[in-house]
Amino acid sequence: MVRFMPVKVLVSAQSGRRYVVGKSKRGQFFAFHRLDQIEFVELDEVATDFEVDVAHFDEVRKFMWSAGFDRRVVHELRVTLCIDEVRESYMLERIRNEGRHGTLTRVTVNRFVYAIATYDLNGMKPFLRTFIGRIEKIDAQDDAWERQFYAELADMYRLYFEEGTMVGDI
Repeated sequence: MVRFMPVKVLVSAQSGRRYVVGKSKRGQFFAFHRLDQIEFVELDEVATDFEVDVAHFDEVRKFMWSAGFDRRVVHELRVTLCIDEVRESYMLERIRNEGRHGTLTRVTVNRFVYAIATYDLNGMKPFLRTFIGRIEKIDAQDDAWERQFYAELADMYRLYFEEGTMVGDI
C-alpha cells in the first residue's frame, strides 16, 4: 500500500497515460502513480497544507520533462542545431511545440540553440534523438550524461550499419 496525498492529475502528451502526482506521507518528495494501475483508494485524514503542496509542485513542474525525474538537481542543457530555416521550418515549429518549457533562439542563419533547465536529462533523450543529423553540439554541463548519450548513439549506429561501414559510405 502506498500512502500519499494527491496533488494533481496529469496526462502525458507523449503516451496519453494519466498520472496522479502526490506527496509522500512523510512529505519529502513528489511521486507519480499511473491511474490505470490504481486498484483501490482509501481516504485518510484531511490535509491541512494542501495549498502549500500544490504551490510547491507548481514550482517543481517548471523543470520537469516527464514523470521520471530526479528531483535533486536542475540541469542546464544547450543543444546547438543546424536546421534549414526555409526547407525545414516544420522542425523549428516542432521544437517550439514539443520542447516544453525550453527556448529556441536563432544564433545565425540556419543555426539555433535549444536551451532548457530540467530535472530529467534522461527523459529528454528520445526527443533529442529525433534531431540526429542536425545536432552540432550538446552542452549538458554533465560529462557523464553526455558520454552516455553519445555512446548510445554509437550503439545505434552499430546496430543499423554493417561492421566496417563508415559515415562517409552512407
